Amino acid sequence: MPEISPDYRELFRTVIRSTKEEVLNILGEPQNITSISVPQYFNDSSMGMIFKCRLDIENSFRYWQVKKQFYVGRFAYGFNSCEGFGLYPKNCNVENDIMLAEVGEFTFGDLDSVRLPSLGAKRLLDNNLDEYRLELQSAIQDFKDRDSLGYIESVGEIVISGEAPKPAFEIFRDAIAAVLTHHVGMIRDSIDPLFTEAVGAAEFAKFIEFGEICIAHDEL
Repeated sequence: MPEISPDYRELFRTVIRSTKEEVLNILGEPQNITSISVPQYFNDSSMGMIFKCRLDIENSFRYWQVKKQFYVGRFAYGFNSCEGFGLYPKNCNVENDIMLAEVGEFTFGDLDSVRLPSLGAKRLLDNNLDEYRLELQSAIQDFKDRDSLGYIESVGEIVISGEAPKPAFEIFRDAIAAVLTHHVGMIRDSIDPLFTEAVGAAEFAKFIEFGEICIAHDEL
């Protein structure tokens, strides 16, 4: 577990307690909460925790667990293998990267992030959608202009995903297109994260060939 300050520890206790009370109120019965998601900005040790997990042989992620999520996500969003690994198709050696995946040489982390607390889907209820669009464009422009994002031109795909209503995604897509004009063709359709595996499995099923059913087994 990462080190958490006493203030944050008390905050997490309050969150868990309030969540349990709300669940009890909704379901009418208590539920055991075993974990909560900790936003990265609460502490600086999240990456250290990831590396510690990888060094824990008995409890570490296995390559097939990562590959399963990689495959369904790749099919769901329509990536080819290079795009799925976040690599340039022109200089991507898929065989080498799959070999690294087989031996467990997978890692991940946030390069940068930005929170937009005032730009949620509820803003769609406002009458001034033009102002909403401009705020989104400004936020994306600021994100692009950061010195730490000098690699913005190396972006291969842009995936928009979440639970917001479709109009919110359309406005967000337009804002990205207005700022990142050369990346419009890289924007992927949005998929609710809860449905990514289902969509990916359905896309994968299209490639499966089913043989003819044996006539002798009429029970089928």
